Amino acid sequence: MVTDCPPSPPLQAIAHEGLRVFRDRLVGDHQEQFTSMLYGTLTSLLGYKPDATPWYTSTLGASAEERISGDLTKIKMLRWEQDTFAELVAEKLKGYEREHKELNLLLFPEVLERVSRFDRVLSQQGGSLLLCGNSGVGRRSLMLLLAYMHNMDFITPKMTK
Repeated sequence: MVTDCPPSPPLQAIAHEGLRVFRDRLVGDHQEQFTSMLYGTLTSLLGYKPDATPWYTSTLGASAEERISGDLTKIKMLRWEQDTFAELVAEKLKGYEREHKELNLLLFPEVLERVSRFDRVLSQQGGSLLLCGNSGVGRRSLMLLLAYMHNMDFITPKMTK
């Protein structure tokens, strides 16, 4: 099931955006400390109750015409239930692998979360990501898939002396 973010309960949107804007910039145990502080504050002041079922936010429901138009203000961030989002990403993955190459991705919840986060950044005006770290964890494969979903070109700079 897909729903627009604005009609969903505003506290869920505030909590989610707080996690994306602030928690994602923290490392280690600080992420969990921030999450408990945010949820504690929202619960005590506003009666917030976190969702028990996982969900993701993404712009991947937008049509190709909306993406190609270049007007990012027309593309809405949608709330996706885990099963529906997994089906959407699996369908796009199948299309990419049919047209380009095998990516050998397994779509488990952490991968879907990363797809959602990458999509959130790339959907913003001037959004860009610098992906660095240990090799073999799937960052490049996910970015190839997301670039395909967004009708974008994927560029890897050549690193030489």
